[in-house]
Amino acid sequence: MAATPVIGLSPVTFLSEDANTVGSQFQIPLAVLKFDSKGVIDPSDWPPVKAKKLGTKDSKLLPLLLADLLKRGILSAPSP
Repeated sequence: MAATPVIGLSPVTFLSEDANTVGSQFQIPLAVLKFDSKGVIDPSDWPPVKAKKLGTKDSKLLPLLLADLLKRGILSAPSP
């Protein structure tokens, strides 16, 4: 079964909260985001996540940010 893509109006953008990259802006292209089998947005294809290059704070922030954007309808799954 193919992964369900994530749709939205723009890339997901956030500022780093980690000490070594604080204030750096990250953008996640929607094309690398997909829904997992539980309906959670999976960012594991985004290179910084895939290569485990995000710091601890950003790694904790990212799932919360994606869940909030989904809850508010900023990100969604395509209509069937």
